[in-house]
Amino acid sequence: MSLESLLKPAKWVDTKVQKQYTRLGKRIPEKHLYKTTFAIQMIGKIGTATWGPYIGIPHLAAGSFSGVVLDGPDCLYNVDGLEGKIDRNSEGGIIALNSMQNFSARYNRTIRLPVFLTGVGFLGKVIYDVANYVVSGEPLTSETAKNVTTGFGFLSLASSMYLKDQDPKLLEKQPSKLKAFLGGLYEKAKGLIPSPQPVPQPIPINRSFTLEDYAKS
Repeated sequence: MSLESLLKPAKWVDTKVQKQYTRLGKRIPEKHLYKTTFAIQMIGKIGTATWGPYIGIPHLAAGSFSGVVLDGPDCLYNVDGLEGKIDRNSEGGIIALNSMQNFSARYNRTIRLPVFLTGVGFLGKVIYDVANYVVSGEPLTSETAKNVTTGFGFLSLASSMYLKDQDPKLLEKQPSKLKAFLGGLYEKAKGLIPSPQPVPQPIPINRSFTLEDYAKS
């Protein structure tokens, strides 16, 4: 099995998430885009620095790692956007003006889905704990609050990445694959059904001639 076939499901999910962020991004005026992404990325810093203790890493080390590896390139990208150093063309794509911007764009596309799914996972655990509290009366702990902070942090960072990489083509109405499939079946079935051959119909001839008709002929 090739690496491309293994990554295909992840690419499909990433495209679906990107489509929803593109729909959301259309509501943000162009002049406010980088202000928005920078703000939510800064909020995300609080959450992405709290994951360390889950695996025994001190807060300071986790925060430093997040600042350099997770949101560092995205932060520089947002700053360039605020300073007007990034040109967005009419198709919603991005024209990077230097190699660092190119690196940041590619880097974001690589890590944004794992970052997004991490946030969803932490918030999913929060929903589970709250449901357990409502149904079974099991008390909530401080871990629930930490999960909320971490989950929103990762989702905020992923949102900053996705909103800067909108693709309006994803919102174009695609032809229904089911409709095309059924149409193809109909055409094939139609070709298998023999069409009836036309049967010649005799034309009746009126043989009642009078002498007058005979004289005229």
